[in-house]
Amino acid sequence: APVPAAPVPAAPSHMNLPDLAADAPCEPPGDVAVLITGLVTTAQFPSLPAHLQAIVSQVVSPFSADVHAAYEATGCLLGHSEAVCAADLQRNERVVDATLAQVLGARLRAIATCRGAAASRFAFAAPRSLPSEGGVLHTYAIEPKRAMSLRMPKMKSTLLQWYKLSQAWTLMEASEMSQGSLYTTVIKLRFDIVPLGKPAWRLCASRDFLRKKDPPAIHA
Repeated sequence: APVPAAPVPAAPSHMNLPDLAADAPCEPPGDVAVLITGLVTTAQFPSLPAHLQAIVSQVVSPFSADVHAAYEATGCLLGHSEAVCAADLQRNERVVDATLAQVLGARLRAIATCRGAAASRFAFAAPRSLPSEGGVLHTYAIEPKRAMSLRMPKMKSTLLQWYKLSQAWTLMEASEMSQGSLYTTVIKLRFDIVPLGKPAWRLCASRDFLRKKDPPAIHA
């Protein structure tokens, strides 16, 4: 005799829940900080303005967010002299700085220029910290030498990413101290990834635990 087909189980109850993002009223988050971190190569220069503009239109403007950036620029080819490397590096950093200032405008609060441990010999031809220019604080930092260790090459990218994030976070905390208030929401973005524009995503203070009374929460 044929074996009867097994009954199809009912869908879990959570599968039938309404779309809270669409149906529930959305209370916008409070003060928002955007941290943009990562490596910026010369190959990215032509698309960098459009990339930053996408971040502005999709994230910065909708949330009236303050931006803190931490980056490392490339600019030293093998075989070049130290003087040539230093000149190339500083020129490329000026390109990134100018692009950040032009696209982000008044939303840009601070920049941390991170220089690799391999460039430590000429890394501080510029001062470690520049006075605020147009309200933008600019600092310089050397990435930890352990990030370049041959004993753990697989950890290199991870360490450098976290180091840049720590520099951006430090700048954000300095902004909080100077303005006398804390950000309720921090959004971490990268120089090589553009957030999705459609469907438009939004933050809801009560739904996403972004109220001042809520405990810290991480959304990934």
